[in-house]
Amino acid sequence: MSNQPSKIGKYKILSQIGEGGMGAVFKAEHPTLNRIVIIKKLTSVDSQDFIERFRREAKIMMDFRNENIVQVYDHFKEGSAYFIVMEWVDGTNLESLIQEKRYLSNQAAILIFSEICKAMKYAHDQMVIHRDIKPANILISNEGVVKLVDFGVSTSLDNTADENLTKAGMTIGTPSYLAPEQIANAKNRDKRTDIYSLGVMFYEMVVGKKPFQGGFTPEIIAMIEKGKYTLPRKINPKISPLIQKVIKKAMHHKVHKRYQDLAHLLKKLSKPLKKFQTQEAINTTIKNYLEGKDDLAAESRKRAKLSISGRLFRIALALVLIAAIAGGAAVWAWKKGYHYEYLYANDYGLLQVNIKIRKRYKQLDELYLKTLLFSENQGRLTQLSDTAFKYRQDPEEEDTYYQTLTSDQIYLKEGNYLILFYIENEQYRQNLYLAPRALQTNRHDTINGRQIAFTVGTAPQLPVKMIYKLTDSHTNQALAEQNEAISIFRNNRWINWQQYIQNPGQMEPFRSGERYRFRFQYKGYYSKYSFVTIQPEQSILKLNISLTPLPGELFLKSSDPDLEIRVNNSTAYISGERVPEYKKLPSLSTDYQKLLLPPGQYFLTVKNRRLFFNAMSSTQKLNIESGAKTYADLSIDPTDQSVNISIK
Repeated sequence: MSNQPSKIGKYKILSQIGEGGMGAVFKAEHPTLNRIVIIKKLTSVDSQDFIERFRREAKIMMDFRNENIVQVYDHFKEGSAYFIVMEWVDGTNLESLIQEKRYLSNQAAILIFSEICKAMKYAHDQMVIHRDIKPANILISNEGVVKLVDFGVSTSLDNTADENLTKAGMTIGTPSYLAPEQIANAKNRDKRTDIYSLGVMFYEMVVGKKPFQGGFTPEIIAMIEKGKYTLPRKINPKISPLIQKVIKKAMHHKVHKRYQDLAHLLKKLSKPLKKFQTQEAINTTIKNYLEGKDDLAAESRKRAKLSISGRLFRIALALVLIAAIAGGAAVWAWKKGYHYEYLYANDYGLLQVNIKIRKRYKQLDELYLKTLLFSENQGRLTQLSDTAFKYRQDPEEEDTYYQTLTSDQIYLKEGNYLILFYIENEQYRQNLYLAPRALQTNRHDTINGRQIAFTVGTAPQLPVKMIYKLTDSHTNQALAEQNEAISIFRNNRWINWQQYIQNPGQMEPFRSGERYRFRFQYKGYYSKYSFVTIQPEQSILKLNISLTPLPGELFLKSSDPDLEIRVNNSTAYISGERVPEYKKLPSLSTDYQKLLLPPGQYFLTVKNRRLFFNAMSSTQKLNIESGAKTYADLSIDPTDQSVNISIK
């Protein structure tokens, strides 16, 4: 941090809490009231918009008089900087509380959420919407008082001048909490957008995670717009039906089906709040919850009656049980692979194999079944003999004709693999790129890991029959017009597969007991070669081949070191090289930085890190095509500090 001043205006500076390119935050003391305050500083910049936002935040909050909104005491200019002086809240914030507790109890969640809603209703009644509701902006004092803070991107419903502060391409608010209509147009101004954000936050309070996991990708945006998320009670059955009902209505993707006013929402929560007769009772209950005393008072009174020896015995027994439970839980969590999910999410991916078997084929205990796994590096295969596939029957997937075997979930290092699967006289192969969990959880189809499926049931016959399917390695979509894409190497030359099988008398037959070489060529994709050995007893060969599309090139440059880039809201990406790799995004420089990307739609987000308080960002949709070059020049507008993305 920079050198800390001893005084700002009439306030004595005690410490510096934070600092950014546009200003800093200080803890200070009022000279006459002997009161601790927070001073928020904005260093003067060539941007009237930012100065106006800063002034407006001070004006809005100075006019507010509500016990659940942080009070602003003063606003002044000194030298080239502007300052806001506001109330100091000694305690924690809701984001930290959720992390500490994992998720909140029903009672604590309803009490804290109701206090937040009271604050927001007051703001709405003053014709102000917040637009950045999130747990980090909810402060909870050590005395159990809940306070809303940070109206830096708020807007007035009766002031059209605010429109000039919201420009096209500017992201207002935090993406994870944005309502669908805000994603479509940042200029949408409606208190129901705040109600949606409150619903998302209520979900996070009782579940421990947001309803839409992963980056700000097209798939996630589509889920938000359609209102598709896992209901909270499916994740945490302890959640009361009332809470789930409130969340569903507050988070409805259609604006007219949400609560139209927070008075309606608070009325729904009035029943569990009836037992709290005073505000002091609510604050005391929240305070006790922060201190971990919410459900322990009655038990503590009982324990006080125990004798000293009895208490010591019970304490010792409890410690033994806790140690045993903790040890068992740690072993269970390790076996379940949770360390891969949370500690090695950038290094390991999740894989599962599903086998669908026709019932008339054989009884499951009579089948010969074997699965081999190989890692692939520069065309060389190395068998992973220490990786065993254990299958169990899945009754939920059983129907009249088929039954399904599902393997255990297997965590593997990110990279390229080949699965070789034998069942009786049939052989199945599947090559794949296994992405790390950090990216798998960003895609709806891989959130539970990469799923590989085989279907078994065609009666074996000779000569060997080959069934093949070519897919795009990034989208998993089947490629059209595949007949011309496959060739077989016979008689020292490459022969198109269809030509080969249609002239059986002129060429050597395709039969078991031999080794074959195949080539897969498809326009817009890298060529791929594969050797296949067909065992003597095998009469069916199924090839599932994933081809890697030829990449497009994205060139990025900027002369401003304060810009930070993300692709699909992530700081990493899967490269479009012949052998895909998980790479970190490069740092920007005055020279173009090249990214090889698989063809498709991307969202390029550029954030101005110079801004400490009300960070600005801009998002641009890109369509990357195979073989095409896209250039993006990134800059900061000196007049209003907004981010410019120039695509050519």
